[in-house]
Amino acid sequence: MLKKKGIKNLLKSIVIDTGPLLLPLTREYGWDRIRELLIMHEKGEVNLYIGLFNIAELVYISQRLGFDADVS
Repeated sequence: MLKKKGIKNLLKSIVIDTGPLLLPLTREYGWDRIRELLIMHEKGEVNLYIGLFNIAELVYISQRLGFDADVS
């Protein structure tokens, strides 16, 4: 879990790469921190940004991992 002191020091806008977004899918080390960051984004506490190339990469990799990613 992110420490309260760490949360206060987070920027309000963060550009996130594909790798961290895959962690909740693969349950690799650090996935719980990324999940908490995504929850903070959903609550409007922080803005997360991802590039279009990263979205395509995320969809491709998630499909290779066996997740159903309908992009229609």
